[in-house]
Amino acid sequence: PVSVGGNDVSRLLLSMGSGGAQLINRVAFPGFYAPSSQKYVDRLCTGSVYEYDVVPPGFGSAPGTPASAETSAHPYHQHVNHFQVVDTNGVSASASADIVRRGEWRDTVPAFAPNGIRLRFAADSFVGDAALHCHILQHEDMGMMALFD
Repeated sequence: PVSVGGNDVSRLLLSMGSGGAQLINRVAFPGFYAPSSQKYVDRLCTGSVYEYDVVPPGFGSAPGTPASAETSAHPYHQHVNHFQVVDTNGVSASASADIVRRGEWRDTVPAFAPNGIRLRFAADSFVGDAALHCHILQHEDMGMMALFD
């Protein structure tokens, strides 16, 4: 994580891998396109607040870069803990206003190209695994899924 204003901000990178695999932080969920044993992206402590930049493929591309299959937005969804949209990371207010607004509480949000979206949530009293994934079913089925522990 990187520190921003005293808060740690972690990154969730949604991307495509070889052979059609769909990845979160360059890893496909176990049992799909990779025999990876890594399925957890973070260990959450109840009562703590977490902040993430959910970024699509093409993160950091120059402004005006045309969207492609690798730079288009993925609808990010997480179970159990609803999150608040903190920032649209440079996406103009007019471009994002009809889709998402800062301050909204969500469980699904598009990760806009090229800079993604920042979200914040508090880990509730839930104990156990909580899923996060791309809400395009084919992408989820191809490995773009992970768990919070």
